[in-house]
Formats: sequence, structure tokens, C-alpha cells
Amino acid sequence: MAGKVLQDVPSLSFASGQRFTPVGSLKAVADFLGVEASYPWLMGMSGASFRSSWSDTWSMDMTYAAPEDLVANGAAVLGLHTESYVDLSLEDAWTKLVDRLDASLPVLSCGLAGAPEFCVVYGYREDPSRLLVRSYFAKDEGEVPFQPWIGWNYAGYGRNPVVLPSKEAEGNPSLAAALRRALRFAQGEGPLAAQLEAKGLRAGLPSYQAWIGALEEEAGEDLESKAGNMALNLNALLA
Repeated sequence: MAGKVLQDVPSLSFASGQRFTPVGSLKAVADFLGVEASYPWLMGMSGASFRSSWSDTWSMDMTYAAPEDLVANGAAVLGLHTESYVDLSLEDAWTKLVDRLDASLPVLSCGLAGAPEFCVVYGYREDPSRLLVRSYFAKDEGEVPFQPWIGWNYAGYGRNPVVLPSKEAEGNPSLAAALRRALRFAQGEGPLAAQLEAKGLRAGLPSYQAWIGALEEEAGEDLESKAGNMALNLNALLA
């Protein structure tokens, strides 16, 4: 049976505590490639721990995954490079997946298995076309038929999204530059914060101050559910 299967790609599980699936999946790829990084470090350096924002009324923007490519940010500080695609034709998606897997490199995607969350594609089979997937919703080997799927990346929802990691980083990663970017992100500064502020949202650590204020005032409804993602993101840094 024609195809390719990469061995020793780590499994994914919510029970591991790595609950933000884009960063958890990126860490699995990094582990496979022999690049060491902890999940809390990746959450902070990618900006993922500070991507949530706060508004006094419920808004889907509060859980928006940020108009930045957090996976690319995390990959860059590991010395990796990523190419992100969305709205691919099924033929183009298959070609990109197969080419990268044939080069012994796993692929990231979202929505292939279970809920629309990130997963790692670690193999493929032909006749019929199928993909082997490590996901948060498959205990062991998750084999899924290759068919159109819907998922998301930093650009939003789309058809057949794929993220192609490689070791061909564009220059050496600057940890100092990455740390400056992450700290500005955390402080609620920069282009992202400005975009969110224009929508009446507070980003980064200032969003937690707004949450504290709302709790002290007992203002509004659903304060706990609104803050769930925020608490989970920040908690990653305490692990």
C-alpha cells in the first residue's frame, strides 16, 4: 500500500495540560524534530497566553485567536519556518501534505479530526486516500478519509487549511527580538492591541485588570465563562 508514515510523532491529549491546540500541536512537531521547548515557554513566546481580550459586554472578539500567526511566532523562536495556507483546493492540499510528509516532516492542520482544533498529520495512505492524524480527539492512530474539511488559522475559518513546518528558517532566530515582541504583546501594546482597542477591547495583561474590576463591581453577566480562556492561557505560564 503506497504512502508514508512518520514514526514517533508524540500523541496529543487535553489531559497533558497542553490545552491550546495550535501550540500543543506545534510542540509535538518540535519534539519530533528534536527541538526542545516547553509548552508554557511556547505559550508565552508565541503570544498565545496573551491573545484573549476583555470587553464589558460579551463579544466573540474576546476569544479571537489574534490577527497574528501565533504558530509562526512560536515556530520562529525554535528556529523553524512555517507556511500557512487556507482555502486550498483538495488537489492542492493533498499535494502539499504529501510533498512535506515524503520529506519526513509532519504537517499541522485544523478540523481534520473531531472538533475544529489543531492536529498533527504524521502520514498518508493511498487507494483510497487517507491521512494519519495525531489529534486531541483520537487516543491512538487516528486515520481519517481525505475529504474536504473546515478549520481555522490566524486568518480565520476556511477550507482545507494546512500549516507546513520546516527547519529552513529564514535566518537565525533572535530570542531577544521574540521576547520583546512577546512582552509588548503581554503589555497590551503594538498593532494587535490598537486593533482591539478600536473595538472597545483591552488586550494582554490589561485585560486581566479589567476582569478584576468587573469582578469587584459584580458587573455584567457570565463573568466566569467570559474569563475561562483568559485564565487557561495565563495558567500555562505557571506550569
